[in-house]
Amino acid sequence: MILVSNPQNAYENQGSELDSGATVWAVVLAGGIGNRVGETYPKQFHRLSSGLTVLDLPLITYQGLKEIDGIVIVYHKDYEEETRSIASAYSKVQGLILGGILRQQSVYNAITKLTSKYILIQDSARPIVSDEAIKQSIANLRDGNLCTIAACPLPPTAMIMENGKMVGCGGKIGHEITEMFSLGQCPVGFLRDKFIEAYELSGALRGEIFTDDCSIMLASGLVTQIATVLGHPHGFKLTHVEDFDQLEGCLLAKARTKKRREQ
Repeated sequence: MILVSNPQNAYENQGSELDSGATVWAVVLAGGIGNRVGETYPKQFHRLSSGLTVLDLPLITYQGLKEIDGIVIVYHKDYEEETRSIASAYSKVQGLILGGILRQQSVYNAITKLTSKYILIQDSARPIVSDEAIKQSIANLRDGNLCTIAACPLPPTAMIMENGKMVGCGGKIGHEITEMFSLGQCPVGFLRDKFIEAYELSGALRGEIFTDDCSIMLASGLVTQIATVLGHPHGFKLTHVEDFDQLEGCLLAKARTKKRREQ
């Protein structure tokens, strides 16, 4: 496993590259601190009742798919040992890359160290991702899309709010809301060379701040629309300590569903 050190406070595309000539690589982001969760350590290292950590969950999924040729993990400088210990169990993990202060810096540090044609980005804080979403994301990219994202539809009953009060529900407007909006999830996929180009065109390398990867692509002008794949109701982001209980429940439901299908 290769360790690629990048300055944490700057974009860096110098130094050795990871030989990722194979087609599709996954970048798993695990460099956050997760202050909002309220624990004393980053949420990706939270140990579940199964004995696995949160970080293990996406690694298990990507490791098990033949469509994925390699994986790199973006880590925090204070948690290299913990990240390396978890990563050592997965043969497709080929490198650890030091993250930046901002998410967009962390992603850039990773994609400029790879040479693969396609990349998929997965937040470890969104530990549940379906095989189908990954496969469909790859299919979208191979069909010529420069960018793709998993999107989960809103619940069918959308409420109309005003000053914190519900003033309407359902009907034509409610239907239009559920049709217009979706929840962005992972994976997010890109044609790697075009995504690197988008960083320059969007201003991301010159101080413009973006909260998500697709916004960089849209701001670059390289695309005006982004292909989507169907997300998963369990693909939520771990943000608060209560979310760990929800995650445990989702994993239990997933295990029960799998058992029923095998019977």
